[in-house]
Amino acid sequence: VLQQDKASTFPVHALIGTGTLHSERKFNFVIDACAAPGNKASHLAAVALQPDKGVLVAIEKSPEREKLLRETLRRMGCTSVRVYRRDWLQVSHDDELLSQADAIVVDPSCSNSGVLRDAMDASPSRLRGLSDFQRKALIHALSFPSVKFVVYSTCSVH
Repeated sequence: VLQQDKASTFPVHALIGTGTLHSERKFNFVIDACAAPGNKASHLAAVALQPDKGVLVAIEKSPEREKLLRETLRRMGCTSVRVYRRDWLQVSHDDELLSQADAIVVDPSCSNSGVLRDAMDASPSRLRGLSDFQRKALIHALSFPSVKFVVYSTCSVH
């Protein structure tokens, strides 16, 4: 069991269509663009993939965070996930494997200003850098021609 805040589950439920008049969507190939620490990736693997044939590619740039991602996926028994240590902004939509994705979840690094914390680095330069990365990450996801669904989420209010 992986305990997470209810709001953290919204991107996955938005992708599969939970609560809509239609049946929940299942996907053959999903990319989790900024995947560490792995909570969303393990949730996606559990509920968003076609049974026995769906694949999730979890992308993480940082070696330390990739290690955490792999540990979360191992602990949760996620066998349909491939982890790539890459910079999401450098991943090509022409990549032979990744170009087949039919859905992408983008939950990029943010200031966490929407989460109550004791201390937060909200310096203007850090916020500008995060905002620039978030914009580029979303635009990049939209550049994949085969993708039918893109879900973007953040826990920042600025």
